[in-house]
Amino acid sequence: MTPIVKRILCLALCALLACGCALADAAPEGVLAVINGRAYSAEDVQAEFDYYAAMYEAYGLSDEIEALKDDIIEYYVQYYVQLDAARQLGLDEFSDEELEEISARAQETYDATLAEYMASFAEEGVSEEDVRAATVLFLEGNAYTPESVMQSLVDSEIMERYYDYVTADVEVDIEAQYDRLVAEQKADYDADPMNFEYDVMYEGDIYYIPEGFRAVYHILLLLDDADAGTLADLQGRQREIGMEMDAEDADTAALGAELESIDAQIDELCAPLLERADEIYARLEAGENFFDLMDEYGEDPGMREEPYRTKGYYVSADSAMWVEEFRDAAMALEKEGDVSGPVLTSYGIHLIMHGGELASGAVPLEDVREALTETALTDAQQAAYSAAVEAAVEAADIVVYPENVVYVPSDASAAG
Repeated sequence: MTPIVKRILCLALCALLACGCALADAAPEGVLAVINGRAYSAEDVQAEFDYYAAMYEAYGLSDEIEALKDDIIEYYVQYYVQLDAARQLGLDEFSDEELEEISARAQETYDATLAEYMASFAEEGVSEEDVRAATVLFLEGNAYTPESVMQSLVDSEIMERYYDYVTADVEVDIEAQYDRLVAEQKADYDADPMNFEYDVMYEGDIYYIPEGFRAVYHILLLLDDADAGTLADLQGRQREIGMEMDAEDADTAALGAELESIDAQIDELCAPLLERADEIYARLEAGENFFDLMDEYGEDPGMREEPYRTKGYYVSADSAMWVEEFRDAAMALEKEGDVSGPVLTSYGIHLIMHGGELASGAVPLEDVREALTETALTDAQQAAYSAAVEAAVEAADIVVYPENVVYVPSDASAAG
């Protein structure tokens, strides 16, 4: 499990601390909390609070700083509860070799950070030794030392062990999970096939395919930006004329003449694209592969990248994901492998190929087993981990000293 996932899981249960913590009458100096008899320093919390509180202040969010403090304290207290639970399980024991390896990584991390900050502190006429000393002092002021990095890496390893321990026996029933997801998607997609199109477009996991969809590929030939703008204006005027034609007092002769003029302008505008389209058709007639020509001529980035390069775009007669001209031309193709004539849309000229009808119904389990197993196992492990943390928080004896975390606002803010 990554540190980010761990942090998210920790934050998700922070509300439990409101019930599980007691506030003491007298605060030991420099202590954030005492958990099951062990005192935890406020130093790390103070450093993080100072950093984010200064940011809040700079952005005019001073009124939210107290709530920020509560959130940071809650996160750290819960983090320490987990460390304590791990220690009770003996997960904090390291061999000399393990500690040496962690120490080497800590020094490497610290040195890289030091070098990065030294570049910011460097000034003309100031020796490297002085820059280094100033940078070290700055990092120490932010509680960043080789020792703190070492402790952070040790704690991360303990947390990793704790996660592995509480999730070690987690198992999932893949078949039951598969049946549930198929049923959920069937109900969702049958009610609104657009949901299927969105899931495909944004690479969601697909377990069910509704009826009426086919895969299509296309070679898109684009106009340059100026000509594309002109085309959009001309097509917009075409639509306006279409509405004006319906009026009782419409001058149909004049409007028809204007339409003919617009058609001629569009033909002239698109002539270079049509010449390229003719080249492509000739090469297709000569037996060249559509996909090779798509790679050579096509200007749609989606057709150059996976998964669309392999799977194509999924289109149905009722699709709202695609412009009408593209959709209708794609659905007019009779059989797999057929290629459309030039199709003009606001994007340019499309040469569309029928890529095959999609088999509706449940996607075979074997096609999704690997991805489903990974997702289902991760979800089950996170649920088990969250439950373990919740239990640890509820069982812990926690005393918190929020008064030991104090933010001193800048002079400007204090004066305001």
